[in-house]
Order: sequence, then C-alpha cells, then structure tokens
Amino acid sequence: MFFLLMGSPAQGGQPSLWDLIVPFLVVVAIMWLLVILPQRREQKRRDLMLKALKKGDQVITSSGIIGKVVRLKNDQVELKIDESTNTKIMILRSAIISVIEEKEDKEEDKKS
Repeated sequence: MFFLLMGSPAQGGQPSLWDLIVPFLVVVAIMWLLVILPQRREQKRRDLMLKALKKGDQVITSSGIIGKVVRLKNDQVELKIDESTNTKIMILRSAIISVIEEKEDKEEDKKS
C-alpha cells in the first residue's frame, strides 16, 4: 500500500526525501486519530465530572468502593460508605472513577 503513496524512485534508484516522509506522516496521522484524540476527549469528560462533584453524589472509586460524598476539599473527598456505622473515608478526588446517576438507582429498584 505504501508503494502506491511513494511514487517512483528518483534517479539512481534512491527514494527522495518526500517518498520517505509521506508514509511516516500517514502513520502519525492514524495514531493521532485512533489513540491520542479519543484519550483527550475522555480526559476532558473526566475532568468535568470531577469538577462537578457535589455533596450527596454517590460515586465509585478506583478500588471499587461505593460511597456518598459528605465533604469536598481541594483534592480530597470524604465518602460515607456505611450508613449503619457511619463509616467515612478520605480519598483523593482523582481516585473517583464515576458518579452513579440517580436514574440508574430508580431503575434498579423497579426491577427488584
């Protein structure tokens, strides 16, 4: 496939500089579209989610702990993980993977 993009070699059988650069640029463009661009979009979405955290949100941490946000500091979050014993833990804001939407909770209650 690359031989179609490269064209014919220059005099003496040596490929020109342009013929060597074009395939490299194509590979870089494909990597950008398939890896870097989606990763940036996901990072922006995650940053917005972490900035929008508020007291009372139910969250899932990277270690699988589910809790309710009790207090927010700069980069720390206090989670209440057990209602009966009033157990609370402090975690880093970056350890939160997702916020559990209330719609999902209501749908699960209807199914049960």
